[in-house]
This record gives sequence, structure tokens and C-alpha cells, in this order.
Amino acid sequence: IGTGSDITFASAGITNINQVIAALADNGGATQTHALVAGSAAINAGNNALVPADVTTDQRGTGFDRISRGTVDIGAYEVQNNNPIATNDSVTTNENNAVNGNVLTNDSDLDTSDVLTVSAVNGNAADVGNQITLLSGALLTLNADGTFAYNPNAQFESLAAGATANDSFTYTASDNYGGTSTATVNLTINGVNDAPTLANALPDKTTIENSLFNFTVPANTFADVDAGDTLTYTATLDNGNPLPSWLSFNATTRTFSGTPTAANVGNINIKVTATDTGNAKVSDIFKLSVTPLNLTGTPNSDTLVGTASNNIIDGLASNDILTGGGGQDKFVFRPGDGTDTITDFGGVGTGSNPSAAVIANVDTLQFIGSGLTAKNLQLTQNGNNLEVTFEDTSNTKVILQNFQLQNLDNLPASGTRPALANILFDGQTSPTDSFDVIDANANPTSIVTTNTVTFLNNLNNNIAGFDNSNDVINGQGGNDRIDGKSGNDHLRGGTGNDTLIGGAGNDTLVGGTGNDILTGGTGADRFLYNTSAAFATSAVGVDTITDFNRSQGDKIVLDKTTFSAISSTPGNGFSNAGEFKSIGFDLFQLTILEGISSAKIVYDAVNGRLFYNENGILPGFGSGGQFATLTGAPSLNANDFIIQA
Repeated sequence: IGTGSDITFASAGITNINQVIAALADNGGATQTHALVAGSAAINAGNNALVPADVTTDQRGTGFDRISRGTVDIGAYEVQNNNPIATNDSVTTNENNAVNGNVLTNDSDLDTSDVLTVSAVNGNAADVGNQITLLSGALLTLNADGTFAYNPNAQFESLAAGATANDSFTYTASDNYGGTSTATVNLTINGVNDAPTLANALPDKTTIENSLFNFTVPANTFADVDAGDTLTYTATLDNGNPLPSWLSFNATTRTFSGTPTAANVGNINIKVTATDTGNAKVSDIFKLSVTPLNLTGTPNSDTLVGTASNNIIDGLASNDILTGGGGQDKFVFRPGDGTDTITDFGGVGTGSNPSAAVIANVDTLQFIGSGLTAKNLQLTQNGNNLEVTFEDTSNTKVILQNFQLQNLDNLPASGTRPALANILFDGQTSPTDSFDVIDANANPTSIVTTNTVTFLNNLNNNIAGFDNSNDVINGQGGNDRIDGKSGNDHLRGGTGNDTLIGGAGNDTLVGGTGNDILTGGTGADRFLYNTSAAFATSAVGVDTITDFNRSQGDKIVLDKTTFSAISSTPGNGFSNAGEFKSIGFDLFQLTILEGISSAKIVYDAVNGRLFYNENGILPGFGSGGQFATLTGAPSLNANDFIIQA
């Protein structure tokens, strides 16, 4: 064109054109440009030869050459950005299967150099890259690179096999230059068969032999989330074997019914199975206990008969006739229950190794109540029957028909054999070896166990307890000599003319029927008179108390059941002072013959004789009489006696 400062457009042959352009500005691109304004010669001039193919329009309009006769547009053009093209997606999965994918795989952009990313999920930019919960309850994580993870999240479990449900979400695709496009991902969730489940466990059940058992499996025991699915039911034993013959199951009504017998007593485990239409199953097991028939009487006299199983029989008050009927039966008794008779009581028997047949029929007397203890137990063989009573407990007697004392026992467990008990005393729930019974033909010289209760046989026993042992020794029908030795012993003579020796210690001596010799020994001894019935000379005899010693604390104990004319309140001495009188021989004779004294207990201080004066002021003793002689005629006063109820 030329050089130097004198060059002009005219000298250079260049026509000076007024470009008519605006100042540099941001007109839509990365580089500032001059915009053509009205009146610019560049508008609608030139051609497109040098314009890139992807530029379709500029400020000059369309359809005009951008180069004309060697001239080029003065103005610059702006490159135009194209929006991405987001395409809807379709995804299929099962109700319990998560699925992964990429929403950008089928999306595009005419600007081939652009990189697409996800900028929003369901219109929310903050949710990109974070797990969200869709309206359906399903879980979705959609990342910026388009990858996603969709989890049905157990929201479609009710779909039956072959059924479908729909879900969806939207996303926004963005390019490098702010272009966006939104599409929808449509999901189809296919239902599959879900196995039924246990919703509520079956409760264990109990029924009684010879009683109708009826149980309906609750409708809410099993559940199936599949809509329209139905369940069918079966029942077996837990090992898969059929139900016992006495028990049936109605699958339609889900009901068990049947009447067990004594042979069915025990426990069985029953499995109930629910099956859906897809043959998926669930089961639950419950225990069915068949218990023995328990018989309870009334306050009146009852006759109760058990079964061949292990029954619990409680006659309650009055005089009852009880029959166990085989098996290991338990008979329940309380103070004041009257006189009950058991017709078929099964004993443990003699020896320490009873047979299986004996064990299967061992019955138990269960005594409940104060005073019904081993120490107070009294066993009397009366002909073929054994009578069971308790010292100081009235109106409580059990008669075991055709039962011998020697067959009554408690045995501790041995090897595989469980413990056996013919008697459970008050407070006991399991067998305790709390008493020993000497066999009918045995004649030992010593008891078997220290600090326990021993019952002798009907022979004339000469037996001793242990030193430093609190022995309870009970004589029976013979003329026994029982030496308790040291310790606080409790000795009973039973019937016969017995000799009881307490030895050292605070002993209790009960002569029983017959003319007994009672020697307390050192210590505070008690000489007890109680027949559990009104006084009768034949039931008491006339005992000899050889060593009554007030200074050692000896006492004579009179029970008001036997000495019923005594009105003094229970306790030490006579609360009614006039009920005891100690008199000399001559005056004694006069008192008795002429009925001068109203005292109920009269002591002959000269000869040591002790009388029960039942009729008081009237002549004679009434139904009373002499019941003891005190050797040496020691002095007696009212405080030497204890009155018990």
C-alpha cells in the first residue's frame, strides 16, 4: 500500500469506507468484537466463502456474499453454541433387584467437541451424586457422569409374579457452554413370587387328657406380600411324621381338634406349614402338652377316680375316697382336710433299686400347710391299712388301703433313675430323703441316718440314735426300747409298752398307747400327751416319768384336743389357776371320792400319780383317769405344765 507518513487512502488507491461499527464489546463469544450498526457498508455485502460451514448467520443477515470485488467484511462473527439432545431412557428390573446404567449413553450434541454432564435430577442440582428417595420409595443415585444406581428398596414386593409397576425420574444434560436438555428415565419393575413369612409365632398349647382339644391357627400367623396370593396349610410333627391318630387338622379352617387319652399324656411338637401359589413355604412349630387329668373335690365327701396317667387329685375337705387309677399320681392334703382314703396307693417299696414297673406307678402324698413336716409325721399300721397323721395337727388323716409301712419311702436319684417320693412335706417341691422306714422283718440296733426321721416296724425293737444328732424315732406296735442319745431328739413309742430314753439334750418324749417308761435325761425335756382325740385311758395308758426335773426345765405338755375339759389358754402354766391341784394322799382320796375339787389336773403329791379329772367337782374322774406316775413324787406346780391348742 505504501510507507511513510504521507500515504493516504487516496494515494494508495484505497477507498475510504465508513465502517459504521460499535465499540468493542462482548457480543456473545469469548473475544470482544465490534458490532455492525445501521448504515454500515458491510451489512448485506460480501460472500460466505471464508465463513466456516457451521456458522449459519451473522449480523448482516443471510444470503449475501461475504467477499465482493476483493473486499472483506470489516466486522467479526460470533460462533453459535448448540444445545445437547437428551433422549428418554427405558430400564427394566425385578422388584428385588437393583439396576445400574448411564443416562448419557444415548444423548448427543451437534457440537461434537462438547462434553455432556448431568446437572440436575428431577430438577434439583443438589441431588446430583447423592442418594435420593423417589416418590415411589425407591432409592436413586445419579452421578454427574451419567452413571446411576436404582434400588427398588422393597417398595414393589406386593407385585405378584407376572405383574409390573412403573417408576421414573428426570435428569438434565448440560454441555460445556451452558446448553441444557432434559429427558425422562422410565423404569419397569417386574414382580416375582415372594415366599410367605411368619408374622406371629404360634403359642404353645396345653390340653388335658380325656378333654376335647380345639385350636385354630390365627389368620395373621403367616403373611404374603404378593397381592392376590393365597396360602394353603398343612400340619405334621416337627420331624415330618404324621400327626398322632387322636389329632386331626382341617387345612381349610386351619383347625386342630381331637381328644387325647391317658396314653397320649406328654409333649409333642407340631409344625404348621403355609405354602403360596408359587410353592414357596414357611413353617412354625408349637408345643402341645397333654397333661394328666386333675381331679378336685368339693367341701363335701367325694369319690374321685383318676386315669392311667399321672393325675393330681385333691379331695379338699371332708372324708373322701380317692383312686389314682395307675400312673404316678399325686394326692394333695392340707390341715383340716378330714380323713381321706386312698384305695390304690403305689409305694416305692423296699430296697434301693425298684423295678421299672414299680417306678411307673409310684404315687406321692403332697402335704401343704404348717406343721405337716417330716418331724411331725406319724405312721400307724392298722391291720392291712397304713394311717398317716401328724403330731399336733387334728382332723388330718390319710388311710392307705392294703398298704404296708415298709413300702413307704423316699429315694434320691441314682444313675439314670430319677428321685422318687412317696411323701412331699410342706414346702417341698422335689423328692427329699427325709425319712427312713425299717423293713418289717429287720431288727437293727441303730438308725440309718443322722438328723433324720426313722419309723420302726412292729417288732420289739431295741434301737439307738446317734450322739450329737437330732433324731426323730417312731416306734410302732412292739414293745420298743428307743435311746435317742445326745442331741435334741423326738421319740415316740407308738403302741406297746415302750421305754424311751432322751439322753443329753432337750428331748420330746411321746409314750403313745401303752404303759411306757419315759426318761428325759439331762436337758429341758418335754413329756407330751396328745392322741389327736378326746382322752381315753386305752389310748394313753399310764406312763412312768422317771426323772422329771424342774431345775433342768422339764415340762409336761397337755394338748387340749385330748384334755378337752381344760379351759386355760395355750401357753406356759394354767391361766385358770383352779384347773391344777396338788394334794396329799388322804385328802386326795377324799377329794376324788366326794368330788370336792374342781381341778382338771390333779397330782397325788405323796405317790407321784397324775390324773385327768374330766368331770371336775363331780365324784370320780368322768372319762378321765390316771395317765402318769412321776418317780420319786417330785413336787409339781402349775408352771410345770404347758397347755397347747
